[in-house]
Amino acid sequence: MLLYNAPTYGPQMAATQGWIAKRGEDQFAHTFGGNSWDIGDVNNKLCKPTLLMTLDLKDPRISLSKIGSLQSLPICSQINCDSWHARQTYQIELASKRVTLLAENTSPQPFDEMDLFPNPLPDRRVILDKMNFEDYPLNEEMYWKACDRFLGSSSFIRVLGPPLWMQWVEKEICECGLPMEYVCSIGHEDYEHPSGIIPNRPFFIGEAALYFVFCPHCLKVVVTSQST
Repeated sequence: MLLYNAPTYGPQMAATQGWIAKRGEDQFAHTFGGNSWDIGDVNNKLCKPTLLMTLDLKDPRISLSKIGSLQSLPICSQINCDSWHARQTYQIELASKRVTLLAENTSPQPFDEMDLFPNPLPDRRVILDKMNFEDYPLNEEMYWKACDRFLGSSSFIRVLGPPLWMQWVEKEICECGLPMEYVCSIGHEDYEHPSGIIPNRPFFIGEAALYFVFCPHCLKVVVTSQST
C-alpha cells in the first residue's frame, strides 16, 4: 500500500461517474449479503469473514477490467471481530466459487455475541443509483457534506466514482506489480435510522469506512479501512 500526501477533494473528483447502492431490484443481480460465494479463512476458524456485496459484472456501469469467466465480483470483509480495521487480502477461486482470506495484519478477537452480525447476512437485492452532486468532494465544504452522507445515512455504499478518503489517499499495488482498481467503499448507517438492508439493525461496525480494490490479473481483492 502506498500513501499519498494528496488532496482528498477537488474538481478532479468528478472525473468518473459513481453510484450509490440501495435496496431495490432491476435487471442486474447486485446483492448485499447472501451466500452466493463460499467464504473462508486459511489461518483462522474463530471468526469467518462475511460476504458483504456481490456486484453483477454484466452491468455496463461496472467499468472494471472484465474477466471473461468472472460473472460477479464478491466483496468481503471481517465484520464480527476487531480485525476489520486491518489490511485484508482475499483470493477469488472461480472453479469452486470460493473466496479465501489469505492474510490480515492482526490476530482476530471476536466481538461479544450480542454485537455479532448474522453470517451470512440476509440476501438483499440492491440497485445502483447515480451519485448526486452532493456525493462528489469537489471542494472542502462538499467533502464534509459527502462524508455526512457516507458515514451516517442510506448513502453508505459507494460503488466506483471517487473514493471518500477519511485520512489519506491510498494506492494499492498487487504482488504481481500491477496497480489495483478501486471498486467500492462501505461506510455506515445512521444508528438510529437504519435502512432495513439488515433487519432490525443498522450496518455499523465503527466510526470508519472500508475500501475495496481489485486485481483482475490475480483475482485478488484487498480491503483497507480508515477511521474518522
